[in-house]
Parts: sequence; structure tokens; C-alpha cells
Amino acid sequence: MFTTNNKATYALKVQKKVGVFDYPFTLNPFIGCLMQCVYCFVPGPVIKSSRNDFFTKVQVKINFLKRLKKDLVKYASLPQHLKRVQIGVTTELFQPQVINYMKTQLGFDLITEMLKIFEEEWENGNKWMLHILTKNHNIIGYLPILKQMKEMIQVEFSIIHHNDSISRQYEKYTSSIPKRLDAIDQLSTEGIFVRVMAMPFYGDQNDLLILKNIVFNSGAQAFKNKALNYYEWGQLHGINALDPLSRSKSKTNVHVPSLVINSGEEIVPMVLKDVMLPKKRKRKEKFINWSVKPNQGLELQSVPVVDMGYSSINNVDWGYLK
Repeated sequence: MFTTNNKATYALKVQKKVGVFDYPFTLNPFIGCLMQCVYCFVPGPVIKSSRNDFFTKVQVKINFLKRLKKDLVKYASLPQHLKRVQIGVTTELFQPQVINYMKTQLGFDLITEMLKIFEEEWENGNKWMLHILTKNHNIIGYLPILKQMKEMIQVEFSIIHHNDSISRQYEKYTSSIPKRLDAIDQLSTEGIFVRVMAMPFYGDQNDLLILKNIVFNSGAQAFKNKALNYYEWGQLHGINALDPLSRSKSKTNVHVPSLVINSGEEIVPMVLKDVMLPKKRKRKEKFINWSVKPNQGLELQSVPVVDMGYSSINNVDWGYLK
């Protein structure tokens, strides 16, 4: 079930597209996820892995910390608004079995050490905004270090519905909705910024509004929603997460932009700002790695100032991000 991987060539993965809902970098210290969410788009479409392997085996990147230190130095001179990373995009970060394996078999907790590296860089002036994505109540075990890092993090809880029985049909081993709400409450009580991501969301606009009210009552400060990618809810009902799954070309999920709060919506009245961003590419145009070749890969663009809730966390100038 668990193996180690010491061949990682990077920690921070450069993104080819960087827009309002995109982060310049992503970070995943593990490969594989035991949560078995049937709507997961990672095995197959994103990485070359069968669903059975991805959902039953986890590789821990044990050289990840060394790579992270090198990457943070490597990218230190980038514009401030590009020094943002979403953590845990392709695999659940706070898997209880993985955490136990690291502590008992490896003798260290990679998650804690990773956070310490980012914290040290922030204190030394190399400031990065961390977006920590999770479905798991086990994040509460890291509350002490998250609390002392609260000016540089946003915790993003993924919730697909307000009804736990519906959630459980599609998310086999994630924390229950009540557990996630409890975690949101504990984090927000300590002054940590929490965003709820109804992504992908199951239900209609009324269900989405119910969820938004529930999570804000639990202390969340931000909310966003997005359509289901690659699959349709109908084809996911009652299936085994480990079985092969064919992609659908259609999207049937609701998306309500008016319910986006502190999550990239344009401020009113609209204000434009000129910032350096990755060049917009035409179809089939070669990607220039803007992170290592900023002179070639970045261009000045006039973009709307958007609200990400950053100004309530710190006083760093994040360019077009408020």
C-alpha cells in the first residue's frame, strides 16, 4: 500500500495556464490517494495511472523537502503575485494512514516539515501564499503550526453537498460533512482563513445556497463553486471507485458565479492593474516556462483587480489580488 519515491525532480509544479481561478504553482508530496472519491479526475486524465492503483497505493516523495528548498530559492525573484501555490490538488494531503506511515515508518512527518520550510522562507522575506486543499478533518492535528502561519495560508475545504448521505455516495473515505464543519469552526476560531470549495457540486442552485449558508455559519470566509470535470453525476452513481471509468464530453453540474465570495471575483467598481503574467498562447503554440525564463514567458497584461481575501490576512502587495 505504501512505498517511498526518492526520484522527484521538483516540488513546485509550474502551471501553463494562470488565470483568476488558477494558481501559478501546485504542490503534491504524495502520489496516490486512499479516499476513493468516484468523481476524481486525477487517475487517467491527469496522471498515467489506473484507478485501482491510484486509490490503493501511495508513494511518499521522501526527497521532496530538499527539492522544495531548492525551488523556493530558484523562484524567489518572481513577481509577488506569482508566488502562490495550491497544495494537495491531485491527492488528499491529510490521509490518516499516510500520516501514520510517515511517523511510524519514516520517522518524520513530511507535512509538518514542508510547512516549516515555507514558514522559514516567509520570515526571511521570500513570501509565498499557501492554499491548502483538503476534505479531511485530520488537518486539525496541524492546528498549532497552521495558527502560527495564518498570515500566509488559506485552508480550502472541498464539499460536494450539504447532505452527508449524498456526499458519502461519492466520497467513500473522506471525513463526514459534520466533521468538516467542525474543522472549519476550529480553524476559523483560531483566525485561520477558510474557503469552502463546492467543487464539484452535486445539486441545484438552492442546494448550493444552503451549503453556503451552513459553512459561513461555521466560520468560513470564502466560497466558490465549479462544474464537474470529465464525468457526469449519472455515470458515477453506484459505481466502484476502483473500476475503469470513461470520460464524458459534457458537463451537467451547476455553476453560480454570483455565489463566489472572496475567491477571485472582480471588485466593484472595476479597477484594472498592469501586471506580469504568463503569456497567452494560441492553440498549439509552444509553452515557454515562465518560471525559469520570465523575460520570454511573461508579458505585461492589464487585468481586473480581484478579491481573494488576501488583504484580510496580511499587508503584502499581491498585485491584482486583493
